[in-house]
Amino acid sequence: MLKKEPPCLGGFFMEEIMKYLISNVFIIFLLLGCKEQQVAKQAESAPKPPTITPEQQLGEYQSLAWQVVTALQGQSDTQQVKSMLLSLVHSSQGLFLAFNQVFPECKQTLDAITEYVESTPLTAISSDNEPLNLQPELPDFTGPNCYHIQQLLLNPLAVLAMTTQQQMNHVDIEQAELKMIDSLARIKQLELVGINEQEVNEAQRLP
Repeated sequence: MLKKEPPCLGGFFMEEIMKYLISNVFIIFLLLGCKEQQVAKQAESAPKPPTITPEQQLGEYQSLAWQVVTALQGQSDTQQVKSMLLSLVHSSQGLFLAFNQVFPECKQTLDAITEYVESTPLTAISSDNEPLNLQPELPDFTGPNCYHIQQLLLNPLAVLAMTTQQQMNHVDIEQAELKMIDSLARIKQLELVGINEQEVNEAQRLP
């Protein structure tokens, strides 16, 4: 009489284990896909930093320049005027970078200005024992716009050099005021040129 062999349970268990593993892997992939979608949606919904236009940069420069003029007219403390000028020069970095788009013909000048501002430790000027180069060497301008841009840096630096003196006399204060007023006038010129060029570019894009 033949003996019946017991059913092979090993194959059955292996099959069930494989099904279990495959289902778990599938679930893991689903969870990873959902997580990636959530991350992508969060990145899309995250608030983007506002874009600062050249016009806004000019407005900030103008506001700070007027503060310097007002301080000079009120015969404020030299250290206070110096602090305002340092803020003006440092904040103008963004303005000069934005000008690259509006005035591409001034790229050489703008690169030289940016390199000077980034490489010169102007904050150290508070220490009168450490002289700094406040007359940067800039390339010859290729047009009036580039010259206007140069003066937006050179005028505050000239006034900053005056504040390093022990005492600013009446003549120094008048010259400093004229320098800053000259910068304000050049801002108006650059605003007009920038607006006109923007209108021309928009007109060229029209069908």
